[in-house]
Amino acid sequence: MKKFQKHRNKLIFDDGSQIFVTKEMIQKFTLQGKEILSEEEYEELIRYRIRLSSYTWLSKRDYSAKELEMKLSRYCSQKQWILDLIEDLQDQEYLDDYHYAVQWIRSKKYGRSKMEYLLLQKGLSREIVKKALEETYESDSDEIVRVWNKLGEKAKEKKVMALLRKGYRYSEIKKALAEIEE
Repeated sequence: MKKFQKHRNKLIFDDGSQIFVTKEMIQKFTLQGKEILSEEEYEELIRYRIRLSSYTWLSKRDYSAKELEMKLSRYCSQKQWILDLIEDLQDQEYLDDYHYAVQWIRSKKYGRSKMEYLLLQKGLSREIVKKALEETYESDSDEIVRVWNKLGEKAKEKKVMALLRKGYRYSEIKKALAEIEE
């Protein structure tokens, strides 16, 4: 049994945890006038709340499964409930790591190495990152030339270092420079 107090649009439980509720949730779970929830009602309420939050976040931008898991873990301590929700969202195609990786690659202007590193940091699997890069990432040469020209009259070494920081491989930079100098 979970005892709680209702304060405006949130429930405050005796253990100090809180949950924000909507009018719809108050009606659905008949919370008006209640002070105690059974364990089953509590689990159903929390699962419903994290699902609602997930829909809200996913309507604003794409997330990787790992990013969404980390975000939800701040609001729910039951890891299995979160994993069940993520699996369900993937089955419904609301959450797709491959689609997320492709969109992310298209929106960034980094070299292949840096993109791969950053996507792996976001919790995507190496296979998904590799597949997304192969299918969407084009040649670095044009982008290197564009960045090179954008850097203006700086020293050659500084331009090369700037390109390396953006994630371009030295061999690719060298190849693009040979094209520029021709």
